[in-house]
Amino acid sequence: MKFREVTWYSKLLALALFVVLPFAGFYAGMWYQKNISLGTNDIVANGSKDASDSASQNGWREIVDSEKII
Repeated sequence: MKFREVTWYSKLLALALFVVLPFAGFYAGMWYQKNISLGTNDIVANGSKDASDSASQNGWREIVDSEKII
């Protein structure tokens, strides 16, 4: 077997990896983001973690003075 020879098998494998890996990476990233986002409850500016608060319901939170970037 010649390992330095480019065969149609190697071209097919390269094409398959070129097509499959970006989609697999995107799917893995979506899965990871969904899993790390499920358990987070950000504390809003008044310090409460109340789920009925509008900031935690719509995903937005208020930036207080200590969090501002200068």
